[in-house]
Amino acid sequence: MRSEAIDAVIDALLAARSQEDFVAAARALDRLLISGSYIVPLFYAPQQWIAYSRKLGRPERTPLFGVDLSAWWRR
Repeated sequence: MRSEAIDAVIDALLAARSQEDFVAAARALDRLLISGSYIVPLFYAPQQWIAYSRKLGRPERTPLFGVDLSAWWRR
């Protein structure tokens, strides 16, 4: 991903000299990452890895053939 905002926050995180500055930068990075949508391509994984957010709703039961992300909705 390319993001000047995330790059700036990572620089602030690395430059932090106090715990308060470090925590503030880490929280800012967390907010930036949570606000984005990312896909991590995997060539092969025997398991299904799902990242989720409280903003998403999903069916009560998992479909027979695994997770169907098209059945999820935004709350």
